[in-house]
Amino acid sequence: MTKLRVAIETIGCRANQADSANLVELLDENRVEVVADATQADVVIVNSCCVTEQAERDCRKTARRALLGPRSPQVWLIGCAANALADLSSRVQGAQVLRFEQALPEVLADRLHKLAPEPSTLAQPRVQTMAATRRLGRARPMLKIQSGCSHHCAYCIVPTARGPERSVPIDEVLARAQRLVDEGFSEIVLTGVQLGAWGVDLPQRPLLSDLLPRLLQVVSPGRLRLSSIEPWHFGTQLVEAATSHPRMCSHYHLPLQSGDDAVLAAMGRGYTIAQYEAVLLAIRKHRPDAALGTDVLVGLPGEDQASFEKTVALLERLRPTHIHGFSYSPRKGTRAAVMPGRPDREVAKRRVKIIRQLGERLQRDFTMSQIGAEREIIVEDIIADTARGLTDNFLPVELSAQGAQIGELVFVKLEEILPSGRIRATPRTK
Repeated sequence: MTKLRVAIETIGCRANQADSANLVELLDENRVEVVADATQADVVIVNSCCVTEQAERDCRKTARRALLGPRSPQVWLIGCAANALADLSSRVQGAQVLRFEQALPEVLADRLHKLAPEPSTLAQPRVQTMAATRRLGRARPMLKIQSGCSHHCAYCIVPTARGPERSVPIDEVLARAQRLVDEGFSEIVLTGVQLGAWGVDLPQRPLLSDLLPRLLQVVSPGRLRLSSIEPWHFGTQLVEAATSHPRMCSHYHLPLQSGDDAVLAAMGRGYTIAQYEAVLLAIRKHRPDAALGTDVLVGLPGEDQASFEKTVALLERLRPTHIHGFSYSPRKGTRAAVMPGRPDREVAKRRVKIIRQLGERLQRDFTMSQIGAEREIIVEDIIADTARGLTDNFLPVELSAQGAQIGELVFVKLEEILPSGRIRATPRTK
């Protein structure tokens, strides 16, 4: 029987990636085949992002390229850009813009099944969590437990695109985690649009710090990794819960955005530099070897040279291990879009370059500091005789593929930095 061939192109954050993986899990494998090559698809789904101008352009470019495919596919634009941009249909003519978010995977699965031929077998569709995740190129599934954001930073369109904060009930979170463990996964990445806000809309308003110990009971002896969490959610209880258990990965991402209090206030971020620094110091006190990532937004209206220099000086002092530097993009409907004093584009580009170069140096310094250490990695890929993996503190490694299996946890010694930037590692016994 000829199956409906579907390609999923995901642009943007881990929440988008989780939505795409959830969709694959819901598809009837007897009727729908997920293909990696969009040119071979009958339906191409572009799971979109609009957080920056570049992300929005990437979505439109991906959709237009898909429309030219040899099978004349249907092209569906979904996700943040589809929800937030009223003129998207006119800018990508020929694509269907589908505006929904809450029941995204379920609604899409239903639409695809209606297009697909009826199965010639009586076999029932079954959830293929591991197969779906690996088909999308990952050995580490993302467990999305929250969606939406109610914070409304001045520059951000995500609340419009994703709606208010909504949490997956705790019993369902634990059940989903157990299913992933039963499927054989050794690491789960916990994600959400506003992950730290999990529980705010649930009865009794549980906290993420309440959920983590229960999740760790499910995933151990595997491990749990956190995706990005805003600094205002990282109170004493969450710091303790996120750093005290040995099966929590030593990897934390706390967006900074600016190193100047006045710019932070204009952004509506809701914390000061002193408060941000206190969170990082608290994490480092418990996990001195932790990878500490951050985001830095430059070019916001009102950011002058002195403000930017404060940001650089703060980063030099705090020494995050990974920096995502990017330039401000005006988003229609946000407060910042009408704020005066936006720096010149070329000035913003130069500032982004400085931030990224600083990030490369700090990341290299952190990598060098870990040479000789023994760490646990998860094997993510095997190419020829080389296995590639990721340490608990977010360092990419290579080792001999002999005896290695994708998805397994391996204890290694970090030997040297390779020209690729990865670390050569050798297996060790705990």
